Amino acid sequence: MATDTGSFSQTVTFSTPLPHALDTQIYVRLTTRDKCLMLFVTTAGTDDGETLSAMGSFVYAVPDRFKPSEPLCTNIYVEENSLEFAARLARLVVKRTQQPVYVSSSLSLDRMGLGGTVEEVLEAFQAVTGPLLPLLPPPLQNGA
Repeated sequence: MATDTGSFSQTVTFSTPLPHALDTQIYVRLTTRDKCLMLFVTTAGTDDGETLSAMGSFVYAVPDRFKPSEPLCTNIYVEENSLEFAARLARLVVKRTQQPVYVSSSLSLDRMGLGGTVEEVLEAFQAVTGPLLPLLPPPLQNGA
């Protein structure tokens, strides 16, 4: 395996409780690289033990040169129950950083009070983005 010693990589991880689910945490891993960001979001319950989460959706988003407020997003792997969350998160990160981003989301809202209503999805999204946004790198300058 070859490694590029001249490349930059920094990883930050954090967890936050899943709203309305006292026994479930949302785990987030953000890796900042020279030319892109990688973001992984998943949930795990305290009683899950060694159980692995199923793979969720995986998307890639890039800034649009002509419309920076509307990033372009491509689905790489689709699981319907996590696709919208992954795509929405990818677009937000691209808007904030103007950098390409890969987002994997295997977030499960089954343990929330109503199992993932629109309001619960928004609460989970806010639970992730609240601590995430201050960790994002500043936007790239034109020509950088």
